[in-house]
Amino acid sequence: MIYANSRDAYDPYQHRVIENPLSNLEVYISLLKASIGIGCLAMPKAFQAAGWLNGLMSTIVVGSIVIFALHVLLHSIYELCRRKRVPQLNYPDAMALALEAGPKYLRFLSFTARSTIDFILAFYHFGVCSAYVVFIADNLRELTDYYGYTFDVRFYIFALAAPLVSIYLIRDLRSLVPLNALADAMICISIKWFCVCVPVEMD
Repeated sequence: MIYANSRDAYDPYQHRVIENPLSNLEVYISLLKASIGIGCLAMPKAFQAAGWLNGLMSTIVVGSIVIFALHVLLHSIYELCRRKRVPQLNYPDAMALALEAGPKYLRFLSFTARSTIDFILAFYHFGVCSAYVVFIADNLRELTDYYGYTFDVRFYIFALAAPLVSIYLIRDLRSLVPLNALADAMICISIKWFCVCVPVEMD
């Protein structure tokens, strides 16, 4: 491993070549979609259950932990790129290299780090995607039930499989920008409708 010293000015960002770079607007659209999902509509219910003070403090604490963890992760990956003189690293490679350069009693974990991180990421995203599929299916069922068409929720899950799998197969982030923009618009419309049309329940 090549370590950078004070005289070494290697900057990974200067050597990074991106085939399809995103503009600032496209990054903002994608970041907004990644940060603010439809789950924000459940925040009032969560605050109702936790209490406004407990909910506010917990939101700040959890948000601070997430931001700090992301900062440490990105800084660590940047430092590993600088030491190894590579323009970028993915999560599995970064984990393996970090363990190789870490304490001696943890270095044996570097041999299985890549496959472990790949499994964790795949399992996590599978769980998240499954939860969203059930969420979409439940909402579609409620909509069709309102108009008198009753189907089992499993029918909606099956019907959603083909369009969702086709979206999941998109690997280029730039190709997802139009879908992210549409999702952002629908979230804003949903929040506006929720705030205007749903009556506030007073205890």
